[in-house]
This record gives sequence, C-alpha cells and structure tokens, in this order.
Amino acid sequence: MKLKQGKAEFLSGYFSTNRRTEKTRTAYNSDLDQFETFAGPTRTLKSLSGSIVEEWAAHLKNQNYAPASMEPLRDLRV
Repeated sequence: MKLKQGKAEFLSGYFSTNRRTEKTRTAYNSDLDQFETFAGPTRTLKSLSGSIVEEWAAHLKNQNYAPASMEPLRDLRV
C-alpha cells in the first residue's frame, strides 16, 4: 500500500472513531502530506523504517522547526 492510500485510510478511520475538529483533521492531513513529500510518493507503508522518520526529523530541524513545532512527528506515532 502506498503512503497516499495509507494516509487516506488512516484519516478516514481515525476521525470516524475519534471526535476531533476539522482543524485537527486538516493539520494531520498537512503533516502527513509533508512526510509523503519527504519520503517520496512511491514509497510503501511496508518500506517505512525508523531511519526514514529520523531523517525526516533531522530535515525538520534543519528547516528551523522549533522542537515544540515538530508536531508532524506526532502524527506518525498515531
């Protein structure tokens, strides 16, 4: 399964069982879009590893994200 499909299924399932605002859904979608862009659109869920998440965290830090602003990493834990 490609990241895009996984993201769509996650958002559909997570937000159907958890009461969250549309603002939260939009933020999750945006964060996951950023990760998909970084990881590459052809990457599959099976191919993900801790190292790609660590690389993304380093990328965000290099982009001057403050530690408190690195919420996109939260989305990958959910």
